[in-house]
Amino acid sequence: MNGYLLSAAEVLKAVEKEYARRARSKRFYDYYDADAFFDELTRSIANPLVGIAHELPEQAESLSVKMMLEFERFTRNVDTSSGSWMGYYTILLDAWMKSLEAQKNNDPASIAKKTFTVVEREFYFGIEIFKKYRTLLGTDILRVIRDMYYQKKLPREAFGLSIIIKDLDFLAMAFKNDEFCHSTDYFDYVRLLMEDLRSDDALAVLNSQRADDEEIIDNIIWNELFIQALIEEGKKEDLRLLTKCVQIRWRLLNRLTQVR
Repeated sequence: MNGYLLSAAEVLKAVEKEYARRARSKRFYDYYDADAFFDELTRSIANPLVGIAHELPEQAESLSVKMMLEFERFTRNVDTSSGSWMGYYTILLDAWMKSLEAQKNNDPASIAKKTFTVVEREFYFGIEIFKKYRTLLGTDILRVIRDMYYQKKLPREAFGLSIIIKDLDFLAMAFKNDEFCHSTDYFDYVRLLMEDLRSDDALAVLNSQRADDEEIIDNIIWNELFIQALIEEGKKEDLRLLTKCVQIRWRLLNRLTQVR
């Protein structure tokens, strides 16, 4: 009776019908009614859509995108100031992403293009959503989306996605071309370098940033990263010395063995 025995196609039809009915309504939902309104939308529209995302991915994608892009018009008679709409909207987003995941066997470029087209028109979320859905979408798709941002001359988004997918080659290119446009770009790049055990490169980036901006040493984050990189580089140097000592000791032992 609650839709558990319906086929995916029947669920889709029921969701479309319910959405159309709600869209036609002229009833006003005040601050106190809004919570119940969005709870009902979640139960009758968003959750069922998530449930069929893998069975009917293209249809679920189309409908979830339609609902997200029409959200402002759809809720024109609803007081959204309580923030209760966010739960409903987040589940719509989840349905969209899962429908894209179900199409991952298609060309990554086509999935990336569809995703980018929606993200450009949607303003409730930024590239942060890709951090949440990185595993679901996969690095190949996110790399293409990153390239689209870069080609559209949107460097902040391109650098942010490069951090999410940990593309050190792209960030190295951007750093070499002096394309970083904010101190956080340097900081995020340095963190990735240290995560990759490249503290010497991290120090080089921080020193370059200091050369460009003498006042950066007053930045707490810069100082913390610089000290951390120095410590990591010191550990590497200690390891080099220890390795060298072991090698020397090994050679001496071999010579003593030969003498005996």
